Amino acid sequence: MADGLMEPIPVRYEGIDAVEHEIELGLLGESLIGVSRIISVCANFVVTGEYRFHYDSHQIRVVTKEPQAKCFELLAFIKAVSQHPIFQGFAGSVVAAIVAYIVAKKSKEPTEAEKRLLALESQIMESGMRDRLVVMKMLSLIEKMADDLHPALKQAVAPVNITCETLQIGRNEYSPLLINPERKRRILEEEPIELGDEEEFHVFITEFDKENATCKVRFSRHGEEKRIPGSVADPSGKIIDDPYSLAMAKAREIKVVGKLEFQNGEIKRLHILAIRP
Repeated sequence: MADGLMEPIPVRYEGIDAVEHEIELGLLGESLIGVSRIISVCANFVVTGEYRFHYDSHQIRVVTKEPQAKCFELLAFIKAVSQHPIFQGFAGSVVAAIVAYIVAKKSKEPTEAEKRLLALESQIMESGMRDRLVVMKMLSLIEKMADDLHPALKQAVAPVNITCETLQIGRNEYSPLLINPERKRRILEEEPIELGDEEEFHVFITEFDKENATCKVRFSRHGEEKRIPGSVADPSGKIIDDPYSLAMAKAREIKVVGKLEFQNGEIKRLHILAIRP
């Protein structure tokens, strides 16, 4: 297992209890679960060029060593087996830039988020990737990553304004966004639920409850891992040998008509209205 893929990533808690190099253990544990998820997903993307949300599909590990004797700081180290960053010489700064973009987007700072995304685009181009379509695809994955990691970010900010005043993920030279109480409030703030337009979707049914007309689906996009809950208003879901149960049993993709439910920029649910041949 090789060290040194990129420089260590500081995770620093400052203020309140952290002034005395202490922090409330339960809140620290919750925070580090979120921080670990964020760093692991972002670093795995930079190292492999692939977006994978689940730990067991990652090509890297995130480890830490003892806290440093100032405020309350941990250093996160990225380890990988026979892997090399696709951003040779840029890995640390790209991970930091992705994390800063996630914080800006989820703390509802559109101007700052746009600035960070443009900076990411420049970094990707500087790394030698000149294919515009590839760059746009990577940026699209990073935007999706930000939405998927919102729950992890909510965990990460748990200690802020309770046992520490601020949280910083990343080295000062990469201009990380300091998460203060106001940013924490915006990160935790729930937006109203929005319902999208009626459209067609290609999905796999992974769970189906005929009695309650509920399901879980996975979209038929390449590399898609995340499942989302759904409801089935289609009367054909109630019949014997319904098409949803049959599709699930055969792990077969189906085409449905429905509406997506959004909150905080994330897909929360798919409301299925009908199945198409």
